[in-house]
Amino acid sequence: MYDKSARVAITQLRKMPKGDTIEEDHDRDRQLIVNYIVDKTGAIAHVERDGKAYITVRDYDKMHQGVGMLLAELMRIKAEGDYDAIKALVNRYGVHFDPALRDQVVARYKKLNLPTYWAGIIPSSMLPSGRMEK
Repeated sequence: MYDKSARVAITQLRKMPKGDTIEEDHDRDRQLIVNYIVDKTGAIAHVERDGKAYITVRDYDKMHQGVGMLLAELMRIKAEGDYDAIKALVNRYGVHFDPALRDQVVARYKKLNLPTYWAGIIPSSMLPSGRMEK
């Protein structure tokens, strides 16, 4: 799970064809988690191999600690209603990305010929009741 959480910070960039700002909150939260842990613990690292950028988890125990640190800060912000702190946290760690990295990711995904978005269909026989929900 930690590996997937780290990688999504790069892979989700393929959905952002221009600019350097993440607009969707559910995308910002993923960036916030990874970038916070990179900054506070160093458990996640940006690495380059053969001219390609990757994100990797270097220390799972430190990542676990970083997740705990972020959760504690989020709970403090929520308990105190500290709007300025959450705005600063999101702006620092969740909003901006490197457009050059995004361009590299888009080019790499283009070679794979994968759709940017997809949706699955669950047959009614797979629902617990065996019939379609209304």
